[in-house]
Amino acid sequence: MSGTLSSRIGKVLLAGLLALPALPGSAMAQDSTVAAVAADTAVQLRARGPLASPPLASDHWAVQAAARAEALGLVARYQPAQGSVPRMAVAAALREAAERAPLENPRLAALTRAWYERFVEEFPEADDTPGARGGPRLLGSSAGAGFRGRYGFAAPGRGIDVDVRRTGATPRPDISEGLATASLAASLVPGVQLFAVPEVGTEGVRLARADLIAGWGPAELSVGRGQVVYGNEVGGSVVYSGLGTLDRIEFQTTRPFTLPSFLRYLGPTTFQTFATRLHEERHPGDPYLWGARGTIRPHPRFTLGIQRGSMFGGDSAMGATNLENIARMLVGGIKGYGFENQVVSVDFRLRAPTEELLPLTLYFEWGADDASGAWHREPALIGGIAVPAVPGLPQLSVGVEGTSFPHRSFKNPPWYRHATFRGDWASGDLPLGHPMGGEGGQLLVFARSELDDARLRLDGRLFTRDRGRDGLYVPGRLGRSSGADLRAAWRVAPRSELQLSVYHEGGSGWSEQHLLAMASVLF
Repeated sequence: MSGTLSSRIGKVLLAGLLALPALPGSAMAQDSTVAAVAADTAVQLRARGPLASPPLASDHWAVQAAARAEALGLVARYQPAQGSVPRMAVAAALREAAERAPLENPRLAALTRAWYERFVEEFPEADDTPGARGGPRLLGSSAGAGFRGRYGFAAPGRGIDVDVRRTGATPRPDISEGLATASLAASLVPGVQLFAVPEVGTEGVRLARADLIAGWGPAELSVGRGQVVYGNEVGGSVVYSGLGTLDRIEFQTTRPFTLPSFLRYLGPTTFQTFATRLHEERHPGDPYLWGARGTIRPHPRFTLGIQRGSMFGGDSAMGATNLENIARMLVGGIKGYGFENQVVSVDFRLRAPTEELLPLTLYFEWGADDASGAWHREPALIGGIAVPAVPGLPQLSVGVEGTSFPHRSFKNPPWYRHATFRGDWASGDLPLGHPMGGEGGQLLVFARSELDDARLRLDGRLFTRDRGRDGLYVPGRLGRSSGADLRAAWRVAPRSELQLSVYHEGGSGWSEQHLLAMASVLF
């Protein structure tokens, strides 16, 4: 990443900070009530012990509920370091929302209480007293069986040159299989936990996710197979969208902290970083993959984040994989394109002061692929507006999101493709970044609802895409497509649940479908 790009990122961050005094109640002079609530929340969190715990996937219903609670102003310090959130951090947010809603927004009291009750059914340790945390024990777990189907699926292509070894959408075999799966979590000793999700199907046995987690204070270290998600988007982000899992070592904060001295005016701060090596057929030379995300909240309503990902080194890269080159890469000192390929973005999220009429959350991400001038010549732009609770029907949340990845400029390479790392910005059969795969546009509308005291959960997304000719799925999926991602879950009893999800996308001469039907028991 060039020094010019780094300086432009700094200017964007500075502009965002300078704009904050225009909002009421800035961090430099926060409302005393907000400060008191934040302090009280911090005391409660410390009393409950560390929040280090097994991760919840970014699309888990409780992660989405906690984000809605924060967007409604019912959680003072819920600020995850990334999209996959420790379950005890989610528990703290849902507990706080359930306690505050009856006093601050009675219309939301029933919904927030139902969220927390359903969460405790699924993860009983969330309601533990501090004294119950000692010794090895099983944590909230589940087991299920059902059916999984995948039809017309394609992996992203490889290479960058149109006439030399460049590919697009690569068909993969269809799958129709019975499936048995479990989500198992255990506390080994205080602060150390183990988490695993094995799957057994007619296609074989695999470990979908697994983590050994050690936590202390406001941070945790994880080693295993997990999800990395950067950004606030619903339909995919620029750097890492978490479509698959990575075998990685990860460090992250589990709750926000305050920086010392004058830096405290940046507000609550979070940080996450990970590293892995891509031992896979897609990436000859086994390059390394790294990422980091930091967020600050200089105003209770405004969160600013910056994230960066890099594929570097390995046996096929130009230049030795040593500490000197890695350090130069981190500060933008690498010249040329042979040692690393980087993707970077800045995002913000604003909770609009309109809750008396209509609660609104606005978010935006501006990203650049690895080349000088890409920040302004061909930026990726993603923006959205969400209503976390529709007036008169608070169980319902709706929103709209738009995405644009431009065509390559004369001086810059196409999005997500690279001359040295010919496996491109992907891992296995999935993109690392936006699911559209680079150049093109997407319009997405989404809605979520929790009915019958949050026992019945509905989630729907409708989208249209227009892929450009340099994307990872072209040739094969050039041009317009449309699709839907529909999910339903029913907690039929406190310890049993039915789930159904259906995905379809179709374009000119092609279509892709996914189906998952599961019955699970919680224990």
